[in-house]
Parts: sequence; structure tokens; C-alpha cells
Amino acid sequence: MRTSNVITIRAPLYLIFSIASDLARWPDFLPHYRYNRFLSPMPWGGIVKMAAVRTGIPTSWISIYRIGYVRFINAHQSGGNRSAWWSTGG
Repeated sequence: MRTSNVITIRAPLYLIFSIASDLARWPDFLPHYRYNRFLSPMPWGGIVKMAAVRTGIPTSWISIYRIGYVRFINAHQSGGNRSAWWSTGG
């Protein structure tokens, strides 16, 4: 099964990248996130324990988080779930 959500953000890429790649601050911007904690920080991202509330149910998972700088902005993987953000413009 594949699910896709697409949004358009009209902002400079550097600003989007700086916010999206600051995983530790996601709970400041996304109210359903309870916390994101780096278990193993690496220069390319790291291993992160993430927690959120989904449909009223608290949940947590461990993700591999990778940061890229060209077209590929940010990705994390958890079990069989994979999330990725791309930029299609400058």
C-alpha cells in the first residue's frame, strides 16, 4: 500500500530546510508530536526515538533520520514506513 500527501510551501528553500531538518524542534511546530530524541546522533542525521499522539493514542517509534542537501531534503524510516521530503525548486 502506498499513501501520498503533497503540500506546496511558498518559502525560500534554506528556510524550509532549516526548519524541517531540526527534528528536535518538531514538537514546537507539530502539536501531535510529544518528543523527538536522538539516540545516536550522526553527521548525516542519526537514530531518533519519536513519539506522537495519533487519533488520541500515544505512540512511539525509532527512526533512521538522514539529511541531504541538494534535492533530497530529509527522510526518516520506521519499520516499513518511509517518509521523504523533496524540493522541486530553488
